[in-house]
Amino acid sequence: MIVFLYSTVVFVAAFGYIPQAITLIRNQTRCDDISIKSWVLWEYANIISLLYSVIELQDLRLSIVNGVNVFFITLILIITIYKRVKYSSSISMLVEQNEIPDEHELAVEHNITAD
Repeated sequence: MIVFLYSTVVFVAAFGYIPQAITLIRNQTRCDDISIKSWVLWEYANIISLLYSVIELQDLRLSIVNGVNVFFITLILIITIYKRVKYSSSISMLVEQNEIPDEHELAVEHNITAD
């Protein structure tokens, strides 16, 4: 029974990661609410677990589960880093410094005279 239940973990893990990956893909920001440090720690833990399950235990089920975890964690890290790079200069690109009018330009534009 436990062998069957453990075989379902790979699907549960995948269904847990997929909504996060889709949300990140659709996001049009730097994804600053995602902690890269946490995901890197989970990546490390799962890579070591994958290596241990393949090399030492030679357990196919455990290796598959760890492989799925490594795949999705890597995917989430790549998407997050990509978004951080892609949207890193989006604020400065929205308004260039020389496009911001000074007080004199605004007064002239709106026909405001100084008293």
